[in-house]
Amino acid sequence: MKRGFQIGTLFGIPFYLDTSWILVAVLLTFSYGMSFSQAGLFGGLILGLLSSTLVFGSVLAHELGHSLVAKRFGVEVESISLFLLGGMASFSKEPKTPAHSFWIASAGPGVSILLFGFFTLLAQGVPANSYAGMLIVLAQGINFALAAFNLLPGLPLDGGQMLKALVWGATKDFTKGVKIAAFGGQFIGWTMVGAGGLVLGMTGSFNGIWLAVLGWFIQSSARLNVRTQVINDRLDHLTVGDSLKTAGTVPANLPFSLYQQDYVQGDLAAQHLVLWQDEVIGVISAADGTNIQSQMWGYYQVRQLMTPLDSQLPSVQLSTPLSQVVEQFNQTPKLVVRGLEGNVIGVISPETIRRTLITSQS
Repeated sequence: MKRGFQIGTLFGIPFYLDTSWILVAVLLTFSYGMSFSQAGLFGGLILGLLSSTLVFGSVLAHELGHSLVAKRFGVEVESISLFLLGGMASFSKEPKTPAHSFWIASAGPGVSILLFGFFTLLAQGVPANSYAGMLIVLAQGINFALAAFNLLPGLPLDGGQMLKALVWGATKDFTKGVKIAAFGGQFIGWTMVGAGGLVLGMTGSFNGIWLAVLGWFIQSSARLNVRTQVINDRLDHLTVGDSLKTAGTVPANLPFSLYQQDYVQGDLAAQHLVLWQDEVIGVISAADGTNIQSQMWGYYQVRQLMTPLDSQLPSVQLSTPLSQVVEQFNQTPKLVVRGLEGNVIGVISPETIRRTLITSQS
């Protein structure tokens, strides 16, 4: 998941910064700066900025740990994002084996533990009451907290990913691993929500709100993991052939407005073969032309918006599982469907699959 705006690339991985992280950085700078009040206003701000940079760098190093190990196992890393509640490395697909999944998940806390050890050694030669010593102690605390918190056994935390991999490996059932780890995430999340409310009620501290928000995010994400896996299980048992709905032919010179009115009739999964002089030249679907304002549809003919038979778009077969199709939508808005002889017989898009899931559930 890409959050915010891209500010660079690390080891070939796009790096995104959410605007909420800027707010966090400002708050941390002033908050830490106040703890260095003895350094004066300007000195305190500089030390506060260095402190927030340590937080930034520690979270980034944690996510890089996941990402570099993932790349080592052949899993494409789409992006690294930092946002209000931390960081996230997004992968193009699930690791192939439970072992790969476990090591990718454990790499983040592993990096944080190594950094904790590094700063602990560094602290031995620096006076604890010096500014450098205080920054080093802060870095120790940040990385210890990152490792300890992320090792909690519940999705979406790293400990939950590790638990999922262990259950997956022991039972050979990926879905069972997701459900057990998600249950752990919901338990942890709701516990944090309750603890945050207790802290807020007893002390009035802002930390209570922060703890509750973080807990809500964790339990919501855990539930989302289960829903996503249920959908993925259904997609594994459906093929392109189950989703393809070609409803006849339309003339190539038909105004697109009339196509939507007379042929689509509100069915967003509809698609038709396009005829020109009794010859099929392409495929038109209800989703084509959706980037054009509806009042402009009358200025376009079907042939201008269709997918031609010689389309260079990636293609799939009728027997391709929809779970594999979904993975390709990261690179293209739609795919052409080819028959046994290689001819284009339809197109498939995210809307097509969404409609298939709805109809297959009813």
